[in-house]
Amino acid sequence: MRPILRPQYVLSLFFMMASGYAHQAVSQGPSHADLIQRGQALYLTGRLASGDLIKAKRLDLGEIKSGSDMACVKCHRPSGMGSLEGDLTIPPITGRFLFQKEEGQPVAVLDPRTARKITQPHPAYSLRSLSKVLREGVDIRGKKMSPLMPHYTLADDDVRAIMAYLDSLSATVSPGVSPTQIRFATIITPDTPPHRKDLLIKMLSSAFHQRNVSQRLHSGSMGMPMEHLPHVHREWDLAVWEVTGDPSTWQQQLIQYNQDHPAFAIFSGTSEGTWEPIQDFCERGRIPCLFPSLIAPPQQTGSHSFNFSKGLALEAAVLSKFAAMRDREGPTHWIQVHKTDVPGQLASKTFIKSSEGQPRTITDIEWDGSLKNLQDQLQTNAMNMADSSLILWLSSEELEALHLDQWQTLPKGIYLSGHLTHGHPPQLPETMAASVHVISPYEVGLKRSKQTDTLRSWLKTWDLPLSDEAFQSEVFFDLLMLTDLSSQMLDNLYRDYLIERTEDMLSWGTNVSVYPRLSLSREQHYASQGAYVTKLDSKGQLVPESDWMVP
Repeated sequence: MRPILRPQYVLSLFFMMASGYAHQAVSQGPSHADLIQRGQALYLTGRLASGDLIKAKRLDLGEIKSGSDMACVKCHRPSGMGSLEGDLTIPPITGRFLFQKEEGQPVAVLDPRTARKITQPHPAYSLRSLSKVLREGVDIRGKKMSPLMPHYTLADDDVRAIMAYLDSLSATVSPGVSPTQIRFATIITPDTPPHRKDLLIKMLSSAFHQRNVSQRLHSGSMGMPMEHLPHVHREWDLAVWEVTGDPSTWQQQLIQYNQDHPAFAIFSGTSEGTWEPIQDFCERGRIPCLFPSLIAPPQQTGSHSFNFSKGLALEAAVLSKFAAMRDREGPTHWIQVHKTDVPGQLASKTFIKSSEGQPRTITDIEWDGSLKNLQDQLQTNAMNMADSSLILWLSSEELEALHLDQWQTLPKGIYLSGHLTHGHPPQLPETMAASVHVISPYEVGLKRSKQTDTLRSWLKTWDLPLSDEAFQSEVFFDLLMLTDLSSQMLDNLYRDYLIERTEDMLSWGTNVSVYPRLSLSREQHYASQGAYVTKLDSKGQLVPESDWMVP
């Protein structure tokens, strides 16, 4: 016998079935994780969930474009914190800035050159108001946006995906940041001379102490007007990570350091050998690594690593270019002496490679550290010495041990490394001075003195010696840069944002380094691209023999 359902039960069953179908429809829709993934593809690559390229029209171009050229990341950057293009400020678009109520919205500096140019509170965006921005270029207050803002062809689901991704972007501060402090780490390798290690730690410790005291007292010392904008005053904590042993073990040591006490960024630091394992660690961990003092930096930087220059490789390439001009006059035979370590091999191989295609012969001498062996090899080439140019990829101490002043036969020219001699060649007799040239990645003469005046004053204030100007100038530059960056970032302490600010900032500040010019871009993370070939004047001072040369 079939059961008889009363009308009210039939109606209840209908609603239960309808609810089941509704639940099934919802469950078949994209999950929040799926939305974030779709939004990420749109933001970074300009590709829709269907696989099609996004289409948009920019009023300044007057035509429809598609794909990665129209991706949000082009202007708003990976962090979503915006950028500065000339006088055009591109604001942050992360969830914290778009979707929070006015009274809860954070503050960001739009233009560090103008402290008053900061983000302004606005009503929280919704699906409808964000759609209007993306499709019509009209903001939540009904104001037309810049013609550079594309007008996208997007469905509501695409907008929802972008909303989900923006809400996840820069949502929490990066590791190394707590409510009361920011930890920075500096890295020292075992080949670092003791005096450099001592200088580095004393300079960093003094500057961190000065900055923290000024924060407590709100004195503004070593700070900028932006420090007075509303944000949490966090103290700086310095971690010194010393790696030991074979370079193959360094990454694991750094991983352990970072697990025990995470750092927001690696900055400064020093090595006179390889830096490759350290850069690999930073790139794998997506930790910013800012301007260590190196003579043999990695020749390819990643997205999170910045260097002053390419070190000895830059010098070798500049010398090869200079030699190409001199080879027309002769001689075309070059003898280069280098050690078997990483810097020596880098310089030697770069000069040889840069000389390919040139009418030039090169005698390559590897020095194993034995002075007698080197003297024997040079004696073997003594007959050719007078008609050759000699490159000595050696430090000032090693050059002094060669007793160049006692040589019977001098080459046509002796070329020394600015990095290895720290921009100051050893004392040489007047008879040799005219033959000596230094490839200098640094500024020379009065300009250099003016650029390092601030360093001298600061060292005097803290009763610190000036004993290694080029090195100490790099450390001092790092400290001022970090102070400026921290001021600009306020509470927006995200590693990607730190990278982006670093890329932009060098064109804004005063050059307090020993380098003639410094610049960066999104694709270019070596701040200095050239060098001078210099010679000694009658007073024993270096003067440019060439223009600033970029190989």
